[in-house]
Amino acid sequence: MKITRKHFIRSLAGIAGAGFCLPKATRADGKKDPLAMKDLGKTGMRVTALGLGASRTLEPALIQAAVERGIRFIDTGRSYMNGKNEEMLGRALQGKRQQVRIQSKIKLPKGLSGTLPGKEVAARLEMQLDQSLKALQTDWLDVMLLHGIEEESILEQNDIQDFFRRAKAAGKIRACGFSTHKNHVALLEKTLRSGFFEVVMLPFNPFGGFRHSIGGWASEWDQDRLIMAMGRAHAVGIAIVAMKTCSAQAYALREGEAPSQAGAVRWVTDKPYIASAVPAMANFSQLEEHLAMHRA
Repeated sequence: MKITRKHFIRSLAGIAGAGFCLPKATRADGKKDPLAMKDLGKTGMRVTALGLGASRTLEPALIQAAVERGIRFIDTGRSYMNGKNEEMLGRALQGKRQQVRIQSKIKLPKGLSGTLPGKEVAARLEMQLDQSLKALQTDWLDVMLLHGIEEESILEQNDIQDFFRRAKAAGKIRACGFSTHKNHVALLEKTLRSGFFEVVMLPFNPFGGFRHSIGGWASEWDQDRLIMAMGRAHAVGIAIVAMKTCSAQAYALREGEAPSQAGAVRWVTDKPYIASAVPAMANFSQLEEHLAMHRA
């Protein structure tokens, strides 16, 4: 049955308090609740193992419902829907800002690898950060990432690191990192050596690859090598946030269980080295499917 906004909101009426109490670490049957809070590496922050990728919705009620149901980590980006996605989140989270951790992303300007001066790069990043803060109607971001990094050399750029240091000192962000769709195993290994970035958002799922739902391009990786690198990152306090967690494919967690995309995400969130997974959720049916799987 397709779950409509009206039906879903009505189902929230029986939730005690609607005051956004933090999820308990265990359920009534004694099993661990994957919606309980987990450390976001060594940042000092905690997030839910199941987060929400907001990139495909402009529905504030979907965000509000996710928070009411216990999700405490939301991912967005400056470029999503030409900034409208952040603006929607800003409206949806009014009065709830203290309840959630917000992660957003800013893009490096084109030409970074060419002749564009490093200080100009930093200035453009700062402009985007200020635009994100304004759109989200907040004074700070919990996590700010460089969006879609592929080249390892970028991680060593002094002007970029200085930009993040200044943003932290000014209280605009609490933690910094990067997202990556390609070459992410090598980029994570590079991060382990440099030790600067605190959060890495990368593709991870049971299938060892994904096809981009919009661009149509594909990416694969060495699953064993990635898992080893993520384990090392977890050990030293680098937070791993997983995306592309199902790649529109179904997965059965247990024998005899019906395969589902939510099952693939649950496979990811069950891993101890994953701080959070942020599958994109575009409607109430998808939200309910993920919540049901994570409370099964």
